[in-house]
Amino acid sequence: LEFRRVLFRSRESLRLVRSRSRSVPMDDAALSDLMHADEASPEEAALEAEQAKLETDRAKQLWRAFAELSERCQRVLRILMAKHRPSYTEAAAALDVPVGSVGPTRARCLQQLRRLMRQVSDADSEAHTKKKDNGEGGRAGRA
Repeated sequence: LEFRRVLFRSRESLRLVRSRSRSVPMDDAALSDLMHADEASPEEAALEAEQAKLETDRAKQLWRAFAELSERCQRVLRILMAKHRPSYTEAAAALDVPVGSVGPTRARCLQQLRRLMRQVSDADSEAHTKKKDNGEGGRAGRA
């Protein structure tokens, strides 16, 4: 197995990939609704664009936080979050650690990633607030 070439995937992206592969039977009314789904109102289009922006921003934050992890945690998470998840035995062999340490190591690395995500998110919020405050001050003088 070539674990080194596997990209880290968030659980959400894995959930989305899995959900897209499911097929759901539909009646004629549901199919008709889907055919008109492309005719989104401007409000719906704006909401979808905003949602896409939020998801993109969140993905950027995740990768910035991931880059702050130790090389060991990055390697552990890349291996364990691969599209074709290895067994703990395979992961232990790839990481050259005892099988019993894979789960606790994974838990510690995910905990660190969560902490780093909060820090990145907080920093982005502060930067956005400062940017907004500076922009509002400039607009107030124009009124």
